[in-house]
Amino acid sequence: MGQRVSERVALGRPVAEAFALLGDEAQWSDRLALSPEMESRLVLLESGEGRIEVVTESVVPSEWLPDRVRRHLPVMPTVRRTETWLVAAERATAVFVFDFSGMPVSASGTGEMVPDGPAPAAAPGAGPGAGGGCVVSVELEIAVAVPLVGGLVERGIAPQIGRALRRELAALG
Repeated sequence: MGQRVSERVALGRPVAEAFALLGDEAQWSDRLALSPEMESRLVLLESGEGRIEVVTESVVPSEWLPDRVRRHLPVMPTVRRTETWLVAAERATAVFVFDFSGMPVSASGTGEMVPDGPAPAAAPGAGPGAGGGCVVSVELEIAVAVPLVGGLVERGIAPQIGRALRRELAALG
């Protein structure tokens, strides 16, 4: 069945600025450091022509997994996260893919950044959300293909992924 993770964070900057930060290597280093328990690293950062692709790799923290699952793993699993962002007309959209090694887990989803309300009155002629903030939202689906304990693992890791993602998204603000 799977577990859904939904995160929504209001940012104090317009879509264009938040999108530009996604292409900043120092910003990614800072974001990944917000969850030190994950031992994350930036693997790839490519940007150009309204597109940003980011690949990170992290070790799944042992405390994210139920005891009866953890004790059967010879090593802690890793997860390779790929985010591909596209921006056009005051809106950015993303595709997220998580590849887990060491566990039969799959996760994927979508994201978007949209202006948060109308442009300030002091900015005549400004487009929607110009100069104001934006909202970034991410929807993920996590599934574990292990009979009997799959749901237990999903319910254990989904909130953890949500919290880590929320911290990272808030760092864009």
